[in-house]
Amino acid sequence: TIYRHLQRNPDKQLYPLFEYFENWCQDENRHGDFFTAVLKSQPHMLYDWTGKLWARFFCLSVYITMYLNDHQRSAFYSALGLNTTQFNQHVIIETNKATARIFPAVPDVQHPDFFPRMD
Repeated sequence: TIYRHLQRNPDKQLYPLFEYFENWCQDENRHGDFFTAVLKSQPHMLYDWTGKLWARFFCLSVYITMYLNDHQRSAFYSALGLNTTQFNQHVIIETNKATARIFPAVPDVQHPDFFPRMD
């Protein structure tokens, strides 16, 4: 999301490091692909009630950590021309959609109480 935003807004690309941001993003995607392969190789760990509970817990802990960390760095997102809260909500919703294709259960991030509770 940040990479695409910087492509559309090159004036917000504050550091030369962002020229290499696409490769970093692809590394993140490859990590997700590896994690998917590991999970698919162990289906017995996913589809009972404990697997569903752990999947939701894992997602929620990642989303909370990301939300808190990003909000501590709101000045950074502002410098890039992004609203931290809107950015976070978008990333969580999109990540949850992708995760739902792999995990047996994910948090209901579309529930009207989800983001107010995150706040």
